[in-house]
Amino acid sequence: FCQRLGVAYAYHGIHGTAAILHAHYASSYGLIGSFAGFSPYVISLWGSDVYSFPRVSPIHKYILRRNFKKADMLLSTSHCMADEASLYTDKKLLITPFGIDVEKFVPI
Repeated sequence: FCQRLGVAYAYHGIHGTAAILHAHYASSYGLIGSFAGFSPYVISLWGSDVYSFPRVSPIHKYILRRNFKKADMLLSTSHCMADEASLYTDKKLLITPFGIDVEKFVPI
């Protein structure tokens, strides 16, 4: 059910209890995750959720700020997107870039 909503659970142990709640997109799935009341709760930003969603209306901006407030950790794939997200939260964002460091990983 949660996968259909775009919310991914990582399970741990043999008990099947959730270890973390991770929502991809701070807007829609971030809102669903914020109502779960689960911790730790992580939100990954993907772009339109911080660049355009909060500019639709004051209600959209409120939703984004609320979702950020409920999250234990915020992830961004770029520094510029993290800067944009910082307009709506004081929390530190962890940068998780796509790709690899070609200086560290070279063909053999």
